Amino acid sequence: QLTHIDIGRLTVFTNEDIMHFISRCSKLNYANFEHTRIEDSALARLARDCPDLETLKISGCAEITEQGIEAFLDKVAEGKLKRLDIEDCVFLFNVNDGKISERLKEEHPNIEITLSLSISSFVFAE
Repeated sequence: QLTHIDIGRLTVFTNEDIMHFISRCSKLNYANFEHTRIEDSALARLARDCPDLETLKISGCAEITEQGIEAFLDKVAEGKLKRLDIEDCVFLFNVNDGKISERLKEEHPNIEITLSLSISSFVFAE
Protein backbone atom coordinates (compact mmCIF):
# COMPACT_ATOMS: atom_id res chain seq x y z
CA GLN A 1 0.00 0.00 0.00
CA LEU A 2 1.34 3.44 -0.97
CA THR A 3 2.48 5.58 2.00
CA HIS A 4 3.98 8.61 0.19
CA ILE A 5 2.60 10.70 -2.66
CA ASP A 6 4.36 13.70 -4.16
CA ILE A 7 2.60 15.36 -7.06
CA GLY A 8 3.48 18.92 -6.07
CA ARG A 9 3.43 21.40 -8.99
CA LEU A 10 1.78 18.85 -11.29
CA THR A 11 -1.26 20.90 -12.24
CA VAL A 12 -2.37 18.33 -14.79
CA PHE A 13 -4.19 16.51 -11.96
CA THR A 14 -7.68 17.75 -11.11
CA ASN A 15 -9.25 17.69 -7.66
CA GLU A 16 -11.18 14.60 -8.78
CA ASP A 17 -7.90 12.88 -9.69
CA ILE A 18 -6.47 13.74 -6.30
CA MET A 19 -9.57 12.42 -4.55
CA HIS A 20 -9.21 9.19 -6.54
CA PHE A 21 -5.57 8.83 -5.40
CA ILE A 22 -6.59 9.43 -1.80
CA SER A 23 -9.41 6.88 -1.93
CA ARG A 24 -6.91 4.21 -3.02
CA CYS A 25 -4.16 5.17 -0.55
CA SER A 26 -5.57 4.88 2.96
CA LYS A 27 -2.09 4.22 4.40
CA LEU A 28 -0.66 7.60 3.33
CA ASN A 29 1.60 9.22 5.89
CA TYR A 30 3.16 11.86 3.58
CA ALA A 31 1.35 13.86 0.90
CA ASN A 32 2.66 16.74 -1.18
CA PHE A 33 -0.05 18.50 -3.18
CA GLU A 34 1.68 21.92 -3.31
CA HIS A 35 0.61 24.15 -6.20
CA THR A 36 -1.99 21.67 -7.45
CA ARG A 37 -5.73 21.99 -8.01
CA ILE A 38 -6.64 20.32 -4.72
CA GLU A 39 -9.86 21.61 -3.12
CA ASP A 40 -11.53 21.41 0.28
CA SER A 41 -13.36 18.23 -0.72
CA ALA A 42 -10.04 16.40 -1.09
CA LEU A 43 -8.92 17.68 2.31
CA ALA A 44 -12.11 16.24 3.80
CA ARG A 45 -11.38 12.91 2.08
CA LEU A 46 -7.80 12.92 3.45
CA ALA A 47 -9.09 13.56 6.96
CA ARG A 48 -11.64 10.76 6.65
CA ASP A 49 -9.68 8.13 4.74
CA CYS A 50 -6.02 8.59 5.77
CA PRO A 51 -5.73 8.25 9.55
CA ASP A 52 -1.93 7.67 9.37
CA LEU A 53 -1.21 10.99 7.62
CA GLU A 54 1.69 12.76 9.35
CA THR A 55 2.72 15.42 6.80
CA LEU A 56 0.59 17.39 4.36
CA LYS A 57 1.96 20.04 2.02
CA ILE A 58 -0.62 22.21 0.27
CA SER A 59 1.24 25.49 -0.14
CA GLY A 60 0.21 27.60 -3.09
CA CYS A 61 -3.13 25.87 -3.64
CA ALA A 62 -5.64 28.39 -4.97
CA GLU A 63 -8.81 26.39 -4.25
CA ILE A 64 -8.20 25.72 -0.54
CA THR A 65 -10.26 27.89 1.82
CA GLU A 66 -9.88 28.88 5.44
CA GLN A 67 -13.02 26.85 6.24
CA GLY A 68 -11.54 23.80 4.49
CA ILE A 69 -8.34 24.05 6.53
CA GLU A 70 -10.26 24.45 9.78
CA ALA A 71 -12.52 21.47 9.02
CA PHE A 72 -9.50 19.35 8.08
CA LEU A 73 -7.62 20.25 11.25
CA ASP A 74 -10.67 19.63 13.44
CA LYS A 75 -11.02 16.11 11.99
CA VAL A 76 -7.33 15.17 12.25
CA ALA A 77 -6.67 16.82 15.63
CA GLU A 78 -6.61 13.49 17.47
CA GLY A 79 -4.79 11.71 14.66
CA LYS A 80 -1.14 11.42 13.69
CA LEU A 81 -0.72 14.67 11.74
CA LYS A 82 2.53 16.37 12.78
CA ARG A 83 3.13 18.91 10.02
CA LEU A 84 0.95 21.04 7.76
CA ASP A 85 2.44 23.43 5.20
CA ILE A 86 -0.11 25.96 3.91
CA GLU A 87 2.02 28.86 2.73
CA ASP A 88 0.83 31.18 -0.03
CA CYS A 89 -2.73 29.87 -0.22
CA VAL A 90 -5.21 32.33 -1.72
CA PHE A 91 -7.36 32.66 1.40
CA LEU A 92 -4.35 34.09 3.24
CA PHE A 93 -4.45 37.20 1.03
CA ASN A 94 -7.74 38.15 2.72
CA VAL A 95 -6.23 38.00 6.20
CA ASN A 96 -4.19 41.12 6.94
CA ASP A 97 -3.64 40.84 10.66
CA GLY A 98 -2.11 37.36 10.97
CA LYS A 99 -4.71 36.21 13.48
CA ILE A 100 -5.55 33.06 11.52
CA SER A 101 -1.99 31.81 11.99
CA GLU A 102 -2.06 32.46 15.72
CA ARG A 103 -5.51 30.92 16.11
CA LEU A 104 -4.73 27.72 14.18
CA LYS A 105 -1.47 27.22 16.06
CA GLU A 106 -3.22 27.85 19.37
CA GLU A 107 -6.06 25.44 18.58
CA HIS A 108 -3.68 22.73 17.30
CA PRO A 109 -0.48 22.94 19.39
CA ASN A 110 0.63 19.39 18.52
CA ILE A 111 0.78 20.16 14.79
CA GLU A 112 3.61 22.18 13.25
CA ILE A 113 1.75 24.58 10.98
CA THR A 114 3.67 26.65 8.44
CA LEU A 115 1.36 29.44 7.36
CA SER A 116 2.70 32.56 5.67
CA LEU A 117 2.71 34.71 2.55
CA SER A 118 5.78 35.46 0.52
CA ILE A 119 6.19 38.68 -1.42
CA SER A 120 6.77 36.64 -4.58
CA SER A 121 3.14 35.50 -4.33
CA PHE A 122 1.81 38.97 -5.03
CA VAL A 123 0.98 40.07 -8.56
CA PHE A 124 1.26 43.78 -9.15
CA ALA A 125 -0.88 45.47 -11.76
CA GLU A 126 0.39 48.52 -13.64
